[in-house]
Amino acid sequence: MNYYDIGNGSNNNRHRKNRVRNNIRSKRKGLRKEQIIMLTASLFVLSALTMTGVYVKEKNKADNDEYVVDLSSIEKNIPDKVEEIAENQIEQDDQASINDMDVDPAYEEANSGSVRNSVLDTQDTIQIPGVGTVKESSHSVEQAIEEELNREQNLESSPVVEDEVEAAASEKAVAKKSYQFSEKDQLQWPIVGNVLINYSMDKTIYFPTLDQYKYNPAIVIQADKGKAVTAAASGEVTKVFQDAEIGNAVVVDIGNGYEVTYGQLEDVQVSTGQNIETGELLGKVADPTKYYSVEGSNVYFKVTHDEVPVNPMGQLD
Repeated sequence: MNYYDIGNGSNNNRHRKNRVRNNIRSKRKGLRKEQIIMLTASLFVLSALTMTGVYVKEKNKADNDEYVVDLSSIEKNIPDKVEEIAENQIEQDDQASINDMDVDPAYEEANSGSVRNSVLDTQDTIQIPGVGTVKESSHSVEQAIEEELNREQNLESSPVVEDEVEAAASEKAVAKKSYQFSEKDQLQWPIVGNVLINYSMDKTIYFPTLDQYKYNPAIVIQADKGKAVTAAASGEVTKVFQDAEIGNAVVVDIGNGYEVTYGQLEDVQVSTGQNIETGELLGKVADPTKYYSVEGSNVYFKVTHDEVPVNPMGQLD
C-alpha cells in the first residue's frame, strides 16, 4: 500500500461520515416541521371550537326567551305523517307485488291501477291514541280471506250463536207441539167426492185396476182433475215426495203422533217445514197413476198414528 491509497481511504471515510451526518440532520428538520405543523393545526382547531362555543352560547342565551315549541301543530301533523308513512309502505308493497309477477310490461302498466286498488281494498285500520283511525297495509289477500273464515268460524261457535240456534230450535219445537190432535177430533174432507176404495186393514179389498184383492191403509176419494185439494187439519209439512203408486204426495204432522198423507196431486203449493192451517191449499188433483187408471182421477188420503194406519172415516166430518 502506498501513500496515495492511504490518503484516498481517509477521504472516503470523511465523505461517508458527512453523508450520514447530513441525512440525520435532514430527518431531524423534517420531524420538527411535522411537529410544528401538527401543533399549529391543533391550536387552530382549538381556537375555532372555542369561538364556536362562545357564539352558540350567546346565541342560545339571546333566543332562549323567544323559543316556544308548538305542540299542537306537531300533534295535528301526526295523522298526516302516519298516513304518509302508510301510503309509502303501500306503494312499496304494490311495487314488490308487481315485481314478483312475471307479466308483460304493457299489461302491467295497463293494470297497475287495478293492482293498487286491490291492495288498497285489503287495507286494515288501526287506532293510535290521540291520533285516531289510520290505514295500515294489510296482509296478503289469502291471509285476509283466512282471517275472515276464522272469524266466521269463531262467530258460529260462540256461545251467543249457539244460544240463538238453541232458541230457534226451541221455538220450532214449541210450534210443532202446539198442534194437538186426538181420536176425538174431527178432520175436514180434503175434497168432496165419493169414496172409490174404502180403508181396509183387517181384510183384503178389491182394486179394479190391479184386478186383485189387497189391504188398503187409506181411502181413495173420487175427484175431477184440476180440483183444489185442501188440508184436513192444521199441522207442519214434514215431507213432500213422489211415489210410483200414489204420485206426488204431501205428509203433514197434525200433532200427538198423528200424520196425514195426501196423494195423487199436481201443482203442489207447500214445502217441507211449512206450517199450514185447516182448509189451506195443498195442490190440485192430478191424472191418476197407472195403479188407478180404471178408478180414474182421485185423491189418496191416509191417516196414521205413531206410523200405524187408522181408519180416517171415523174422524172425517
